[in-house]
Amino acid sequence: CLEKRFLDAAEYPEKIESDAFDANAIHLAVTHKKLGQMRATARLVRKSENSDGDNALPAFHFCDIASYVDWLVKDGANVAEISRVVMSRAALARPDGATNAKDDALARGNPNEQDRASRQADSLAAILTLYKGIYQTCRRTGITHLVAAMARSFWRLARRFHFPFHQIGPE
Repeated sequence: CLEKRFLDAAEYPEKIESDAFDANAIHLAVTHKKLGQMRATARLVRKSENSDGDNALPAFHFCDIASYVDWLVKDGANVAEISRVVMSRAALARPDGATNAKDDALARGNPNEQDRASRQADSLAAILTLYKGIYQTCRRTGITHLVAAMARSFWRLARRFHFPFHQIGPE
């Protein structure tokens, strides 16, 4: 709400963004061991019965994909939706907690390219750890298929690491 402004922060005076799907979701977080800072989060929303008796996922309320997913549900697949995938700004900082990476790099006499590569490696580690957690959670809970509404940049990142997401609805 504060960093990306996807939602109005004023709607969440308790500073806890939540919705009706949280009750039927598995929440995951990646934390930095030494600093205890959260670096990335995601949730897996399992299909649930909504008031109409349909198997509902959050994306069904925003995207026209139900017809693409119905065959999975009818074939007995255990479908969940990945949502709230977030990387914190701290995940893009240096692992020692430095917040001004440019000044820190200059103080150490390192070129900016090395520092940028270090930040990229740290954020890559956070997202890969999150992907690993999603995979392990699916294995433990019997989730066989995942759907997600995502930005094209996230889709490219997932494909880069051989997560076989296929577009199933309009962009």
